[in-house]
Amino acid sequence: MLVYPDIWLTYDFYLRRPVVELDRPRVEQLLAGPASGAVIMSRKSWTGLQPLAHPSWHIVAARRVANDEMLVLSRGGA
Repeated sequence: MLVYPDIWLTYDFYLRRPVVELDRPRVEQLLAGPASGAVIMSRKSWTGLQPLAHPSWHIVAARRVANDEMLVLSRGGA
C-alpha cells in the first residue's frame, strides 16, 4: 500500500500488508499519471496535490483517524 506522508507505520499492521511511504516528488509523479493501484493520504495533502493529479484519481474512501481525515485514492467509477 502506498502512502503519503507521515502515515503511521501501524497502518501496515491494520492493513495486513506492507506500507511504503512516498516522498513528495514520487507522489507527484504517481498522481500525474493515470490512476493505478491505491494511495492513502490526508485530505490536507490531497487538497494541495489534486491540481497536479491526472483526472482518473478519485477519492474512493474517507475516514476520520484521530484529528485527520484520511483518504484512499484510486481509479474512480464502475
